[in-house]
Amino acid sequence: MLVAMTGYPEVKINNAGFEFTPAYASMNNTSLNVGGKSDFLLNGRIENYIPYVFSDQTIRGKLSMRSKLVDVGEIMSKMATDTTVVEDTSAMTVIQVPKNIDFEFDALINDFAYDSIAAQQVKGLIIVRDGILSLRNTGMNILNGSILMNADYDTRDTLKPTMKADFDVRNIAVKDAFNTFNTVQKLVPAAKGIEGNISTTLAFSSLLGSDMMPVTKSIDGYGKLQSEQLTLVESKTFDKVKETLKLGDKYTNSFKDINISFTIKEGRIYLKPFDIKTGNLKMNIAGDQGLDQTINYIVKTEIPRSDLGGSVNSLIDNLSAQAAQFGVAYKPSETLKVNLKVTGTVDKPVIAPFFGSGSGESSDGGVKATAKEVARQTVDKAVDQGKEKHVQKLRPKQQSLLKRPRSRDKGLERKLQKLQNRSGMKLKFRLRIL
Repeated sequence: MLVAMTGYPEVKINNAGFEFTPAYASMNNTSLNVGGKSDFLLNGRIENYIPYVFSDQTIRGKLSMRSKLVDVGEIMSKMATDTTVVEDTSAMTVIQVPKNIDFEFDALINDFAYDSIAAQQVKGLIIVRDGILSLRNTGMNILNGSILMNADYDTRDTLKPTMKADFDVRNIAVKDAFNTFNTVQKLVPAAKGIEGNISTTLAFSSLLGSDMMPVTKSIDGYGKLQSEQLTLVESKTFDKVKETLKLGDKYTNSFKDINISFTIKEGRIYLKPFDIKTGNLKMNIAGDQGLDQTINYIVKTEIPRSDLGGSVNSLIDNLSAQAAQFGVAYKPSETLKVNLKVTGTVDKPVIAPFFGSGSGESSDGGVKATAKEVARQTVDKAVDQGKEKHVQKLRPKQQSLLKRPRSRDKGLERKLQKLQNRSGMKLKFRLRIL
């Protein structure tokens, strides 16, 4: 049987079995083709439908669907479109899930196509019960990986509808996800410049706005992201980090063995400190990032001197030579530690180097500034040690003079004062920093 209506795709009914009784209505082995390619095999049963219609009692039902192919693009292309422009003056509101519907719908689709999305083994269980719409073990194979999710859409409190969800994503190509899903383009625009596959787990909860989307500042959750290797093809932040550290072209933008744990609090993603390496550059990264693309990170780096530019190494050697002129032995470390404060936004990062555990707001000059500070602290420490040794050397003589009777030496007070002045002397010299 063929059903054709203007403005809608053709529906071919290959087989249909229906049964109606006062207690239930059932559909058995109903086979349909919609739009030509898409096929559907439906089985189900609805109970208590008459009391539901006349006395608002709870209707119960189960429906299962199986399909070899669902081509949403083809179905949509055969539906008429109205080009009349009508001003929409209505405001979006939350769709309340009826409390008097108890319904389960499970589906398995071998192949699913819609626009740029091509997925296989699409499966899921949708449950409507007690005013909550739930997804259970819903997933698909896509982009040479897989996605599995569970979610609850709760509208029992219509003033504060909520959503809870957890995702398990396995071996998905980051760049392909960006090109395929509009949500990724909106929330993670930096994914456009990343190559490599990731696996991630994510669980979160949030309030929902009138547009049915999560309220950003109400999102709380946690998760983990892992990857064998990622390459930053386009990254303004890392490019600026390399520029600040005076790294040469031999440093690539590829990172291996990535393992990042994070939490989400009030719409900001907080990364727990994690180690990462590219070439000989070691980094420890911690901080937070907003869904509004603002960033706030502390990056602790370790760089071999041999990998630094010639000007930086010349500066360090010069500082060592100056220290030697004052009798201070300063042997530069073969590894230079530089801390970076990374703020601003993903598109306009601000990099501020700093030394020690400061905030990154009072230093400038990148790796050169850090080299100077290392030298200063080393020399100051050596000077303090030299002064302390001199004081310790004079102290026994000072103590012996203190024990002598005043009558035995009329000049004792003068000698004692002289020794005290010497023991409290300050070593004065100036280290010239170029």
